[in-house]
Amino acid sequence: MIILANGNVGIGTTTPAAKLTVYGNGTLAANFDNGKVRLNDLGGGGDRCLYVDTNGDIQPAGGACGTASSTGITNLNTLTASTQTFATGTGGTDFNIVSGVSTHTFNIPDAGSGARGLVTTSAQTFGGAKTFNNNVITNAQFLGTSTDTISNPSFSWNGETNTGIYHPAVSQIALTLGGTRRALFTATGLTFTGQTSLTASSLNTLTTASSVSWAGATTLTFTADNATINGSDVANGNLTLQGTSNGTKTTSYLLLQPTGGLVGIGTTTPAQKLDVYGGNIFINDAVITSDTPKAAITKEYFDSALNAYWGLSGSNLYAAATTYNVGIGTTNPLARLQVTGGLILNHTGVADANYTASTTDYIIAYTSLTTNRTVTLPNSLCTPGRFFVVLDESGNASASKKITIDPEGATTVIGQATFSLQAPYNSVYVFCGNSAWFVL
Repeated sequence: MIILANGNVGIGTTTPAAKLTVYGNGTLAANFDNGKVRLNDLGGGGDRCLYVDTNGDIQPAGGACGTASSTGITNLNTLTASTQTFATGTGGTDFNIVSGVSTHTFNIPDAGSGARGLVTTSAQTFGGAKTFNNNVITNAQFLGTSTDTISNPSFSWNGETNTGIYHPAVSQIALTLGGTRRALFTATGLTFTGQTSLTASSLNTLTTASSVSWAGATTLTFTADNATINGSDVANGNLTLQGTSNGTKTTSYLLLQPTGGLVGIGTTTPAQKLDVYGGNIFINDAVITSDTPKAAITKEYFDSALNAYWGLSGSNLYAAATTYNVGIGTTNPLARLQVTGGLILNHTGVADANYTASTTDYIIAYTSLTTNRTVTLPNSLCTPGRFFVVLDESGNASASKKITIDPEGATTVIGQATFSLQAPYNSVYVFCGNSAWFVL
């Protein structure tokens, strides 16, 4: 044994490098504080670390000694135990683990801030395939940077740092693709941006209590044929289509087939520009059915576009101004009514019976005649200008089988009480003057 001037003690050596340096084989039972114990030539070159076994003896552990630190272990080399517990302090330098054991369990201490896990201030690289297991933590959070942007999102992919999720404002998250925002999620809705065309073979169900907006001149295209848009899945559901969400709707249009094609209501095979099947059309206070004459469709048209020229009183359509001429088949009528192309007037056949003229009559024709018959002209029809044609189509009129025209009450016809047709196939025009009937 030798004791140097610096206080180092050597056993089996004259040049002790530590407070106690022992060379040779054997065990050492001692109690040391605040220092190092080194052994040499214990089955290999270099220094060897010691450990205290279950009997209280100091034994050599294989491998070179590590360097102690008051803030924790900073370097571990060739440890063989499958479980290692690190120091509880969070200061000091980063540690490096090089192990010959295929599987290690690392107990990570509490960092003192309520969050458990690896606490680092710089990027860490873990080589090879690694599996990290942790207990469930109820207060865990993903902490992104407060300065993330469209081109530099907090959550991104390795090698593609401008694609991911970022936080543009309070209560908002957004998706950025290649540095361009494509979707924004807020507390009140979802907005897609940057897309001018959304194409889908199936857009099945979109459920939201708020509006969904697509920016730009959006085109929604269904690639599957015969696509259907449903306003609801309940029996009394509605679907509203409007040209704009603006309340004033100034010059707003809802366009159906603007460049061609047909529109069907109640049919899947429309044959005209607008084909309505299985019901009526209601226009203002007019109802158009399959039996309604085509002229009835003009009611609303005249009420709006031509209300300065036409009016409707009950079921009567009339020219609004007395100075207007009406042309049918001509754009230049020369009288109050000019018909170009022929005129068919109402023909009423009477079979061997007395008859009273009505407002819808024009030609009153006897198709059969076996005795005297009378045509009565009511005073209510004696409006100046109204006329009738009365004729014998049967060819049986005679002095004993007369057709007598009899104005109602004291009203006369050509100054007489009656006028008669008494020869076969005779006819007469009867028209009303101021307050009496006349014949032509």
